[in-house]
Formats: sequence, C-alpha cells, structure tokens
Amino acid sequence: MATGTILTSYGKLRPHLTGNAIWLHGAHVQRKQAKAATKAALANGQAVQATPGNGTVTLTFVPRPANAPAPKPPAAQAVPAAPTTAQAPPAPKPTPSTGVRTGWEGRYFEDLQVGDVYRSSVGRTLLEADNTWMTLLTNNDNQIHFNAEYAKQTQFGRPLMNSLVTLAVVTGLTVPDVSRNGINLGWDKVRLPHPVYAGDTLWAETEVVSARESRSDPRRGIVHITTRGLQQDGAIVIEFERDVMVWKREHAPNANVFPDPAARTAQGGAQ
Repeated sequence: MATGTILTSYGKLRPHLTGNAIWLHGAHVQRKQAKAATKAALANGQAVQATPGNGTVTLTFVPRPANAPAPKPPAAQAVPAAPTTAQAPPAPKPTPSTGVRTGWEGRYFEDLQVGDVYRSSVGRTLLEADNTWMTLLTNNDNQIHFNAEYAKQTQFGRPLMNSLVTLAVVTGLTVPDVSRNGINLGWDKVRLPHPVYAGDTLWAETEVVSARESRSDPRRGIVHITTRGLQQDGAIVIEFERDVMVWKREHAPNANVFPDPAARTAQGGAQ
C-alpha cells in the first residue's frame, strides 16, 4: 500500500488509510497529484482507481491476483550518445588592443593638396607676460609695448602686443597642419591690419596655394601657403604668405626616435 505524503496546492498532506482506500483531504487537490501518489502501488502490480470528490480524492487499491505476472521493471531511459567528434570551442570575442598607439604625426608632402584649408584646432590667448618677454628678448624699447601711461596718450589707449608675438603665435598655430614635418623657408607679404592686445585669443586659417617636388632634394616637396590670423571677434589681425619644405612620408626622419628602455639595457646602460 502506498504511504508517505502527497504534495498538493495546500502543502504536503499525509493520506489516511482505511482498508484498501486512501482519502486525501483538502480543497483543490489536483487529479495528477493524486495519481502521482500511487506510483509505488502500481509498481507492486496493484490496480489503483482515483476518484476526485468535492475537496476529497479517494484512491482505491485493488490487490494483484496471485497468478498475475510480476510487473516489468521500468525501462531505463536512453542516454544520448556522446558525439563522435570533438566540437570546436566557440571563437573568443575580440578584445581591444592594448598596444602602443601612434599620436598625430602631422601632414606630409603627399597630404597637402592645393585648395585645402586648415583651421587651427586650438586658440591661444595672449598674456601681458608674452608681450614683456618678447620685448625684453628683442631689446625693443618702443614704449607702446610696455609703458601703459605712454600708451594712454596714443589712439590705442593701452599697450600694443609686440607684432613678433602675433607673427610667432599664428605661425605656430599652423605647424600641426602644415609644417610639423618640414622646415620654414620664409615669410612674405606680412600685414598687420588690426591691433592686438593682451587678452586677445588668436586662431589661424591656412590655405595651400601650390605644391611641387623639390628640385634640390627629391625626398621633399615645396609647399606655398597663405595664412591669416583672427582674434576672438573675427577680426583679421595678421596675414602672410609662407614657403615650407616638407618631407615625403617614406623619407621622414621620425621613425624609431622614441627612446627604447630595452635597447638601453641591452647596450649596458644604467638600470
């Protein structure tokens, strides 16, 4: 006879035995749960009849006749065969490279096309110190650059920025785009159409006017450009033309120039 507990929606209920019948008391006892409780009896060859009632399931067990054949053991479930060939593991997901990445190297002769216009990626705010240092460095004793009381008596009303500061800063702003891989051959037609003061922020805009192979050095080319410098309000404060000799990419002398600690160690350098 089946014994033990039966799981119902109200929890586990222990069946009550009376003769060859079992009653499961409690509401919502499902039929399949009542049938599941009789597996042990079926395995012993007993016939089981489940009669659901209103809140009660009656399980009636009928003993197996003496001449009935013994029940067959349940068939073992087939185990899926192992694959005959090993399956390749999934390909690993690509991971970001952690190697050294080269920064901006500037343009080479092949990159500078006639008609290209480059605007500086940064601006430069001029300081009183810039004016003082350039004036002292060049021994320029024009008081318009360093004497505020003198400058008040002029049409400008305050000290002017040394024009060499303006030329140097605007030229420098063009270097990343034009001449980082070249040498300056000279300025021409420098004009200063608007005054510049400490506190002004300068920007540069450059156009490639011509580009040709160098006749003296086939590893480089000659590029002619025009540049104008603008301050924060859009006023043009300087204009000039410039010629630059620029390296071709395959001949540029900037390969393998970064210091290699491993090479220093191999050569017997200090640790």
